[in-house]
Amino acid sequence: MKIRILSTVLLIPCFVLFGYALACPLTEQMGADWIVVQYNREGAPFCCWKLKDVSVSNKPNSDGIYWKDTLTGNLIHVSGWYNWVQVNNNHWEEAAESLGVNVDWITNGRYVTPAKR
Repeated sequence: MKIRILSTVLLIPCFVLFGYALACPLTEQMGADWIVVQYNREGAPFCCWKLKDVSVSNKPNSDGIYWKDTLTGNLIHVSGWYNWVQVNNNHWEEAAESLGVNVDWITNGRYVTPAKR
C-alpha cells in the first residue's frame, strides 16, 4: 500500500513536468491561427476574433485567456462564456462553424450579423 501511494506521488511531478510544463510554453511561444468567440447571457455570440499567427495563453488561476493584438499592440483578455478553436490549414469556415458562427461576420472583435450592419 505504501509503495502504491509513493509511486503515485512520484508520478505527479512527472505529469506536471512533461504533460503541462512542456505543452503550455510551446503553445504560448508559437503563434497559430485561432477563432475566439465570447457569448452573451442568452448564448449568442457578441464578441469574436479571427487571429492569424497569434499566441494565445491561459491566464493563471483563471478561466480566461489573453493575447497581444498584432494591429494595436493591446493585450486582449477574455473570460466568462467563451470558446476557441485552433484553425488548421486555413480552414477558417469549418473552424467558425464548429463554434456556431459565420466567419464572414467576424469584424475586429465584434460579431456583426447582417441585421446589425
